Formats: sequence, C-alpha cells, structure tokens
Amino acid sequence: MFITEADRTILFYHAALYIAQKLNLRDVDLKGTNELLDDIRATDQDTYALLKSFLGAWNAWFEFHARIEKEGKTGNVSEPERNEIHARIRAKDEARQAIVQHLRSIA
Repeated sequence: MFITEADRTILFYHAALYIAQKLNLRDVDLKGTNELLDDIRATDQDTYALLKSFLGAWNAWFEFHARIEKEGKTGNVSEPERNEIHARIRAKDEARQAIVQHLRSIA
C-alpha cells in the first residue's frame, strides 16, 4: 500500500493542527494530536464533530485498504469490495467537504 501508518498519523496531526489554526487556538505548534483534539472539542463542538467524522471516514478507508493488502487482493478485488472502496472514498470526500464548508461559514 502506498499510504503507511506513518502517513495516517501525520494526516491526523495536520488535520487537527489545521483546524486548531482556523479556530485561532493558541500555542498549537507545541501540541500533539490528542491535545489539539481536546482543545478543538473544548472550543467548538460542531467543528470537533465534523473533524472526528472526517478522521473516522479517512481511517475506515485506510483500514479497508490495509485489509485488502494483507489478504493479497491489491488490484484484484471482488465487485462488492470495489463497491465498498468507492463508498469509503465517497464518505471520506464528503466528510472533508463538510468540514471545509463549515470552516468557511465560521470564518
């Protein structure tokens, strides 16, 4: 798989950092992912819920790909698996769009 566990960790951190910066939280560069998520939750529940939704959808997409790779099916999935991949991609993209639109509305 082209995306690794490290990539997932980095994406989660940068997503939390990006949201924290958009919410004008202080000292964000010196915090880890969990601290940022705690600060976001304490500052704006709606934004936090959208961020968790995005991270959950992204993680579900990642885990599905990891399972396919572990089973040796990369590039050779069944029709139901292909449909599931597309559904997870849509869910990830829709969650991303939802949080982007939300951030525009509160800017």
